[in-house]
Amino acid sequence: MKRPAWLLFWGYILAFSVGNLYKISLFFPEVRINLLDILVGLTLVYALLFKNSAVISQIKSLQKFFLPAGIFLLIGLIGLLWSLNRYTPIQVLVGGLYWLRLLGYISLPAILPLLFSDRDLHKLRNYLLFPLALTGLGQYLFFPDVRSLQLSDWDPHYFRVVGTLLDPGFTSILLCFSLFYLWLKPGFIQTRLHQVIIVLIYVVFALTYSRSGYLAFLAGCAYLAKISKSPRKFIYPLILIAVTVLLLPRAPGGEGVKLERTSSIKARILNWTNSANIFLRYPLTGVGFNTYRYAQRHAGYLDNADWLKSHAGAGADSSLLFVAATTGIFGLAAYLYWLKQVWLASVGNLSLRVGLIALAVHSFFLNSLFYPFVLFWVFVHLPVKSKSLRVN
Repeated sequence: MKRPAWLLFWGYILAFSVGNLYKISLFFPEVRINLLDILVGLTLVYALLFKNSAVISQIKSLQKFFLPAGIFLLIGLIGLLWSLNRYTPIQVLVGGLYWLRLLGYISLPAILPLLFSDRDLHKLRNYLLFPLALTGLGQYLFFPDVRSLQLSDWDPHYFRVVGTLLDPGFTSILLCFSLFYLWLKPGFIQTRLHQVIIVLIYVVFALTYSRSGYLAFLAGCAYLAKISKSPRKFIYPLILIAVTVLLLPRAPGGEGVKLERTSSIKARILNWTNSANIFLRYPLTGVGFNTYRYAQRHAGYLDNADWLKSHAGAGADSSLLFVAATTGIFGLAAYLYWLKQVWLASVGNLSLRVGLIALAVHSFFLNSLFYPFVLFWVFVHLPVKSKSLRVN
């Protein structure tokens, strides 16, 4: 592995370890980037500077995969420029920075195989299993009360695994990916050590108390049971989740550990309603990618003093509603077609396919389809080489 690729390799591992513990405000308070964003940006810049022709060739050879992504990005950019008649140039520029970030992540399937060999990518997939699980367990054991993070505009949590992502919902879907990867990797759980690893990751996953994560896990298992025609591959996980829910500790004073809680359900329904209302106001072009924070402010949905820095202000609690609200009906159509190509590209990778089903369900409750760590995980697991990427 050459030095630039070696640095990026270990940088990605470090980024998953650090998560959102430290984010940099880029020019404006509402634009904050983490280490993974920086590394993906550097990856794109390095590839364009030193492997420009190879990147172009790779994109051309995978045009069925990248064409709908490019159309979606173009629609998003047009809608963003059109939003200049509603928002200030600075606000549109902020949306443009998020657009550039998405461009960087979407380009990864064309770039990663040019920087890393199949063996190195395989190692990267294996190493990414551990940072979130180990940091999540450490946080739960030594810092279970993270309610003080509310001062930094994060949700207050008590005796839940939030990990270095500082969010139990997003942590849960990434741990869910890890479980499917370990479970479905040929021969992986045959040794005692591997069994211990999968049990450890499951325990950390359970301690997120994330109902969307549990539901996503069961959705992936249901798909696996269907394609393998083996009902027990759903029944056993269902029993496991049920027993887990019964045995999970309930720390007194912690609202998040109450799986029967209804406050978050009501808040999510309100969030969906607000997103749908914004879409209905601008059904053709959307409000512009990603000016959703300003659209919420103008609609009166964000009225707190810290609306510019609020983590909840920039996205909707549903990825598809977020796409519809920010890019309109045409952007939604292009995005759905691109998701179909991602699905087709995952042929031959069962753990990724099952993970994508889980992610689809999870994205109805959180904006996980646009979450940087989720995007990176998916693209690093795609069979991205042109000779092996099967796009029908």
